[in-house]
Parts: sequence; structure tokens; C-alpha cells
Amino acid sequence: MRVGKGTIVVFEEGEYSDRGVDDVGEVLQDFDTDELVVAFFEEHPAYRDESHADDFGFFISWLAQRKYIKLLQPNLVWNIGNHGRFRYYGELDPFRWLRRSEN
Repeated sequence: MRVGKGTIVVFEEGEYSDRGVDDVGEVLQDFDTDELVVAFFEEHPAYRDESHADDFGFFISWLAQRKYIKLLQPNLVWNIGNHGRFRYYGELDPFRWLRRSEN
């Protein structure tokens, strides 16, 4: 996949409920994702082995060191929910209208 300069990329891993965000970065130069993965494996062949399969941070650092991306520090990480339910804090109850309509 071609990715253009200025694109904001969210690096995530996992599936379903194990899905999570690793990092956020801004693309500094155009690249093709497949070509970069091939280049990474050529430079670090040990990472083809499943024993390194969960070390995605090393790949993200590799991208940043080669100036393909600039890692961004978010101002806020907001977990808005889990298992189909919104997470809310304090006095806010977004589902109170449901309970009212049931009466």
C-alpha cells in the first residue's frame, strides 16, 4: 500500500478484543508498506522467526530511525469503551434516556 507524506498513521496490532494501539506517527516521506517490510526483514532476518513476532516496537523504531515516520505524542488517550459498552466517568450517564423511555 502506498502511503504519502503527511499521513497520520496509527500502528496497531492484534485482533478482536486483543487489538491495541502501539504508536502514532506522521509520515515524513512517501513509501510502500510492502517494500518497507521486505527491507526490514532483509536487514533483520531474525525477525522472520515467530520468537520475535510480538516485538513490533522494534519495527516502529526502525521506521523512525530511517526518517520514514516521526512518532507523535498524543495529548490524550481516551478509552471510550469495552465490549460494546461506552465507558463514562463521573455524573455523565449516556444511557439515562433509555431507562426513562422504559418507564
